[in-house]
Amino acid sequence: MSRELWLDKATVCKVTGWSVRTVEHKAKLGELPSRASSKRGRNGKHEREFAASSLPGDVQAKLMQHRLAESHIPETQMAVIPHPETHADRQISLFISPPAISDEVRVSLSVQQNELAQRRLEAISPMIEFRKKSNGYKPVVKLGDGREIRNLDSLAVYIAAQHKISRATLWTWYSRFKEKGFLGLADDVRSDKGLSRFFVDYPKLAEMAQAKYLVEKLSVKRVHEVLERQCTEQKIDAPCYNTVRAYLSSQIPQPVSIMAREGETEFHKKCAPYILPNYASMLPSDEWVCDHAKHDVWVLNDCLAGEQRYAPIRPYVTAIIDMRTRALLSAVWCINPSSQTISTALRQAIVRHGIPKKFYVDNGKDFLSNVISGVLAQLEISAMHCIPRHPQSKNIERFFGTMHERFDSLWGDAYCGTSPSDRPEACDDLRREHEKLVKTGQAHKSRIKPASNLIALCQAWMENDYNFSPHGGRGMKDKATGDFAAPMEMFDKLLPKENRRFLKDTNSPHALEALFWKVEPRVVSEGGCVTIGDERYQPADAGSYGALFEQIARKILVARDPHDMGNALALDMDRKLIGYLQCQRLVARGPVAEEDIKQGMRMQRAARRVTRDYLNSLTGRYETELDRMRRNSGRMPAERGLPAPPEVMPPLRKVVGLPEPVFVGDMVKNFLEEAD
Repeated sequence: MSRELWLDKATVCKVTGWSVRTVEHKAKLGELPSRASSKRGRNGKHEREFAASSLPGDVQAKLMQHRLAESHIPETQMAVIPHPETHADRQISLFISPPAISDEVRVSLSVQQNELAQRRLEAISPMIEFRKKSNGYKPVVKLGDGREIRNLDSLAVYIAAQHKISRATLWTWYSRFKEKGFLGLADDVRSDKGLSRFFVDYPKLAEMAQAKYLVEKLSVKRVHEVLERQCTEQKIDAPCYNTVRAYLSSQIPQPVSIMAREGETEFHKKCAPYILPNYASMLPSDEWVCDHAKHDVWVLNDCLAGEQRYAPIRPYVTAIIDMRTRALLSAVWCINPSSQTISTALRQAIVRHGIPKKFYVDNGKDFLSNVISGVLAQLEISAMHCIPRHPQSKNIERFFGTMHERFDSLWGDAYCGTSPSDRPEACDDLRREHEKLVKTGQAHKSRIKPASNLIALCQAWMENDYNFSPHGGRGMKDKATGDFAAPMEMFDKLLPKENRRFLKDTNSPHALEALFWKVEPRVVSEGGCVTIGDERYQPADAGSYGALFEQIARKILVARDPHDMGNALALDMDRKLIGYLQCQRLVARGPVAEEDIKQGMRMQRAARRVTRDYLNSLTGRYETELDRMRRNSGRMPAERGLPAPPEVMPPLRKVVGLPEPVFVGDMVKNFLEEAD
């Protein structure tokens, strides 16, 4: 049987210098084999212990030195101490030091096994030395009373009497040492250790216990009661509760138990293997990761659409981080996340940090939006989707955990915890207090902070504390200094701005908005305005007014960000920019509403004047269709004159010539000059 030394988590952390998280991570990857120990933690579950043989060689040596110091086992060298009255090469001392055992051999045994094996080695050391000296002549062991021992069996009898053990036992130790070395002196672990003899003797009851526990999902207590009933019917002694609990926890593999009692999602989360990215082979912007998370804080809505004003909410954040450096690139807050929040976050990240190669997202409907897919295709960004029900494949989940731990938890009574079971009572009291104040019309006295406060502080935490604090993740060490680097510092160092990919072949600063904003077809109405829902958008400047004036009664595309209702873009059907729009309602409520209205009236008058002039310029230049028909028809009756009016009409002014040709482009240019 192979011997293995199993260490608890604290010991592994002590000898390796690894954090608890690193140990658990290596165990999940299979780099550090583990098993359930007999020791239970505070939660009642068996603690894990880890194989010492899987640790690095230098760590194993360090562990052995530590264990030797704890067990007080002397590290001695082979030596022969001659008896002063006999020849040195024939005399064997009973006080000879035992053979030295290397740390690599000792490390596979526990402290108790090492101590036991060392004591037995010290007992048989004279026999080992006696055998070595039996090379052509018989060595002699001279006792204190003058007797001499000249054979190995007599020496075994004398040593056994001194240690108060039987001669056969001593010979057994000696034989085991010759066969297996130092490891043979330690007792083997019982082959039935951890097994219950009751369930070995009654396999049918063992199978019943597993079925009740795994299929019916009964508690250990209920399984014990069922077994007691069955044993009473069969007239056999029932096992105790601790026996049943030990059997179910140690003999059923943890993955089987998790799958049966917690479901496939937890099985994938805790047990299924997954591949970690090789961060060292990546560069910033090779992969961006996007996801949503809900804050564990209650705030009052004062700035987010989708909920009543000052209603208590827990806002969502849609964030994007860089896979290589874990740098936070953008974040958008909302009531309910959607493809629009993803578009807004992606647009912000691209404007600040360039275009990525891959965009790593979830499998939800908002991430599979046609808008998102179309934008990614136009920007030549590959879309990647994580494994369903497998959050470990997105390292942004760890960022959200950090946000909950280091930011959300600071909000005092407004912090609601990560689950209902962790929610502090003070949080429930705070919400009840708020509801009473709302009913009495004193909502302004509520201790719940506004959402705008949380958003501003969270942005500051993300951009200052998180992005510029050392990150202890894999691949985050600076090769030059050997220290952990901050996410944004590593992002800028590995990918300078001049090496990033930005949007090319465009003269418009709003080209990204045209790609990312929600695009809807609309017909331009009077004044170059468009209506979207209950909002009416008007041209934002004179240039846009002139361009949109030409599009009246035509269909265009309107691009806008639902999270910024004040502005929009007017595009033609080929998605080329026509002009800029702004919401009339927001303009009317702005600080310069009167001046905006006056400017709008001036633009309207100028538009009417230019339009009339253009129409007058076209009048009389071409033959009308009616005149053409008259000219071409030979059946036209003779024209009869009308009776003359009582008064003579004044003579018509003679038309000398037609006006010069005027083109619509020149008219728009003149109109814009007059509007300015």
